[in-house]
Amino acid sequence: MRFPLAAVLVLCPAVAAADNLTSARDQPLREVSHAVAVTVADGIATYKVQRVFANPGKLADEARLAIQLPYGGAATGLRIRARDRWYDGELMEATRAEKLYQELTGVGRWEPKDPALLYWAWADQLRLRVFPVLPGATSTVEYTLTVPTRYQGGQVHLAYPRPTLAAGTNLAPPVVTVQPAWGDATTAIVLDGARIAPGAPVVLVEPPEPAALAGIERIEGHGYAASAIEVPDVPAARERYAQVTVTLDLEHTYRSDLEIELYPPRGEPLQVFGGGGGGDNDVRGAFPLTLAPGTPIAGTWRLVVSDGARLDTGTLTAWKLAFGDGKRLTVAADDVPLFVPDAPEGGDGGQVRFALAPPVIDTVAARLGRVVASPRRAFTRVELDAAPIVRPLPVKAQVVFAVDASHSLGADGIAEQLALIGGYLTHVPDAEVEVVVYRRKAERLWNRFVPAKDVPAALTKALAAGRLAPGNGSALDEGARVAAAALAGRRGPLRVVITTDDRLRGRWANADGLTALAPLPAAAVVHVVKTVGEGGEVTMERDDQLPLAPLALSHRGIAAWVRGLASDDKHLADRVLGLVRPTRIDGLALAGLDLSGTSDGEVPAVLDEGAGVRVVVGAATAPSRIELTGMIWGDKFRRVVTVDERFSRAAAAWVFGEDDHGDLTADEMMTVAMMGRAVSPVTSYLATEPGVRPSTIGLETEGTGSGGGSGFGIGGLGARGGGFGPPVDPARLLGAAVDACVKRHRPAAGWSVALDLETTGHEVVDVVPGAGADTAVGTCIVEAAWALALPPSFAAERAHYPLTFR
Repeated sequence: MRFPLAAVLVLCPAVAAADNLTSARDQPLREVSHAVAVTVADGIATYKVQRVFANPGKLADEARLAIQLPYGGAATGLRIRARDRWYDGELMEATRAEKLYQELTGVGRWEPKDPALLYWAWADQLRLRVFPVLPGATSTVEYTLTVPTRYQGGQVHLAYPRPTLAAGTNLAPPVVTVQPAWGDATTAIVLDGARIAPGAPVVLVEPPEPAALAGIERIEGHGYAASAIEVPDVPAARERYAQVTVTLDLEHTYRSDLEIELYPPRGEPLQVFGGGGGGDNDVRGAFPLTLAPGTPIAGTWRLVVSDGARLDTGTLTAWKLAFGDGKRLTVAADDVPLFVPDAPEGGDGGQVRFALAPPVIDTVAARLGRVVASPRRAFTRVELDAAPIVRPLPVKAQVVFAVDASHSLGADGIAEQLALIGGYLTHVPDAEVEVVVYRRKAERLWNRFVPAKDVPAALTKALAAGRLAPGNGSALDEGARVAAAALAGRRGPLRVVITTDDRLRGRWANADGLTALAPLPAAAVVHVVKTVGEGGEVTMERDDQLPLAPLALSHRGIAAWVRGLASDDKHLADRVLGLVRPTRIDGLALAGLDLSGTSDGEVPAVLDEGAGVRVVVGAATAPSRIELTGMIWGDKFRRVVTVDERFSRAAAAWVFGEDDHGDLTADEMMTVAMMGRAVSPVTSYLATEPGVRPSTIGLETEGTGSGGGSGFGIGGLGARGGGFGPPVDPARLLGAAVDACVKRHRPAAGWSVALDLETTGHEVVDVVPGAGADTAVGTCIVEAAWALALPPSFAAERAHYPLTFR
């Protein structure tokens, strides 16, 4: 049976690549302030990150900061403060920004002023350089991050990297404020399980060791996150199962780095996913696992995700366990998302999670972003946030339950229907209730409406008097007719709940039931519930294909199976809430968007209240409008969603933050980056105070080093230490060799050669030939690519460069 139970989701300390501050001249630079102002509106989180660096040393120095990003975040702004004024940075082509920064920080005869360079390292890492930080003084910079929200459990989720502030660190603890655009001072915001006020500053500190990772053997240099689900000790959990299936939805920027294991309550861990998939993103799907004989089912099951390489991060959006065929025991986590941190680098840390009460949502908040990279490549981003409560509970509802008291159900089956009545009324204590009992004929049990609180006693009395004894006949149409008549003239929300085993007379026709229900007002709601008296836990499943479904659908209701009513399940009331009020959108569909192509994320058939959907589709074109359709009970739901310009700009930035840019050419990346105003492999921000020129304290061209091995330096434009400057476009590096190949082989007009260059650091690790590579000029270019000597600025652990030469 399905358990929408809360999972305990924790973040492990010492699990993520943290920020790292070094210097060019080995001066003892320190960060003295790290302030993060987060605002959230319309699915976009904006982080204004202000950082202040102090130099207690004797020489002017360059601050070099490696920055870890929240999952999916992209840098969309930079500014630098000089005295009391701020100066905005300019987004420009990466090599141009690099060259200008080098020129401005060189040796000259001018008064020193502060330039700052913010550039790409990987999807979840940036590099910031600021010069000069004068001795006895401070330098202040501010960069803007545009970060996607996650939505689950009726809450908006955000994250921010939290460094481990060990003794001797030169970093300041982040002080964060979170201010949603909705609500007021009482809007709930939860950080690490503790309530904080909107706009109140909070210092991020290292969390304690999470219980879900206790006893887990960990490999040094790997990042870890864990989720734990408690399977209750119920009858279905006491059975023996040979198999458990883990269903995962994990977004990640490089799946080959991941290992995922499932730890049962007792015994050895089971490998769910062991890497693989090349440079693909995300881990999604069902993973069947064989259980060792005697594996206990009830207890704590832990899912442990480890990341064995740097420069990647992700989010565990959902996961569940299905034991055996899943029909009797399925356990789903609903306290998600869990942010999966990166492998450690230098100082360690984790991602701290903020959970915000959402804005007011009318059924579902829908956002559409459109990003056009070129006439042949585009991205569509769709986000859906279902309201925490799709529809409210009815007030002073008038409810008639039509109970099947036929011999085919017997006394036990009748008792199960009465249990369903009890679970239903738990949610509407102000309701007024009548019960209709149908056999060959139908009769009202009380001939009056009874307050919900008095129903248990009234049913007990009726049972004792034999009024609910089994009899012959299953005249459901008579039950429906009497129920409709009972509601005549009643005021308030009108409800009819018909329970049945679906074993009706052979000459039954749905027209009989529809005729019986015809007198009901148009606003009345009818549900038809097929009860199944099996053991195990209570579950409810909508089924529009049930033969009696037209009776419900024609009166705004649903037809559903309810199983497990024979058990004493304390969760019965929760399971049948969907009969009291709508709790989801069924048959969810998106018209106007082709989901058959490249897609990041999935559109579920059912959107539960409080659940979120994030889908990115890469295709030749992107629509400017889509249509969202579905069913809320028996009512059709339709929402037209049009492109939002602000959300589209954010979606363009997230193409890089979520590592969806791998198939873009350099020109296409430039188009997308400029649309999103984002740092990317081809763009950087340069901020300068007016009048910045090479100064008397400028950095020497040679021998400045990185001051701590953090991988900085502007390789490729003059050797300034080793390695993390923005890399040069490989196509540019191959230009002379390609010209030589063309001169040697003289290809016909219109020739083109495509290849995919893969690098690890400054090594060409693979060259995958594409269209035209089997020609003479193509073979020559492929060999030239293999022979390419990359400069030290190629420092990313892995990178892919799709190249086309013409």
